[in-house]
Amino acid sequence: MHYMPMNHSFGRSGVFSTLGSGGTCYFTAKSDLSELFNDIQRVRPTVMAIVPRICEMVYQHYQTQLERRSAGCNETET
Repeated sequence: MHYMPMNHSFGRSGVFSTLGSGGTCYFTAKSDLSELFNDIQRVRPTVMAIVPRICEMVYQHYQTQLERRSAGCNETET
């Protein structure tokens, strides 16, 4: 799954290494990464490079899902 801009060395090297090893490149649907988690669900990548911005997005997504599930459990208990 590629999300880095192609004018960035990390973006280009990721594509080149994927294609060079016989892999398939998938790119995010939107450059603002608003659909990143939907893209990941659709493509189910086996390899994905992570940068701090994406780590923060994953953490925030996790926290949101955890709060949502906790709220659901608390409602069924009362």
